[in-house]
Amino acid sequence: MKTAAPPLPAARSQPSLRQRLAHLWQAGIDVLEYQDEATFRRHLERCSWRSALAFVLAAALAGGLLEAFHGLLFGDALGSLLRAVGVLLLNFLIFTGGVTLVGRVLRSRGGYREVAFAFALFYVPLELIATAGSMLLAFVPYLNLLLDLGWQLAVLALEVTLAFRATRAALGLSARLSVWIALVGGGLLTLAVQLLANVL
Repeated sequence: MKTAAPPLPAARSQPSLRQRLAHLWQAGIDVLEYQDEATFRRHLERCSWRSALAFVLAAALAGGLLEAFHGLLFGDALGSLLRAVGVLLLNFLIFTGGVTLVGRVLRSRGGYREVAFAFALFYVPLELIATAGSMLLAFVPYLNLLLDLGWQLAVLALEVTLAFRATRAALGLSARLSVWIALVGGGLLTLAVQLLANVL
């Protein structure tokens, strides 16, 4: 007499979108804390371009809400929301696409998935922190413009440093010059699209 077949193992449930975003946020904080290529490479082992874009979209909406609150106090709330979401999301897509394209010309080992994921890890938390900081500085009387300029320069310096290390880790480029060429290429493509949009 045949015995009953053993029950199938329970299928492992996929993490929810909320869990994935929480994991990405923690990974982003990890990158901001250590700021080295090894940390980027460790998180790139489980990279996904879908997760990266979902993370950036969620951050764009969060940043847009912050801008909308600022606009509610000082101007057009809905316009601030739409501009913040559109600018952050489109700039991210164009810039990471440009970096990947130039990297391919330079015979890099990584693709868009790695580049988008690596950039999302630092770009998202840094942009939200920068937006929140600028909003707080706007309430400082007399010195708000000067303080905001210093804040933006500090954020930009950190952003450039992390962009270099993210590009090197994602594309596997060993030469520093190649990394800078990829970054400049992505920046020029983003600037060209912005200028074209303003003309049209």
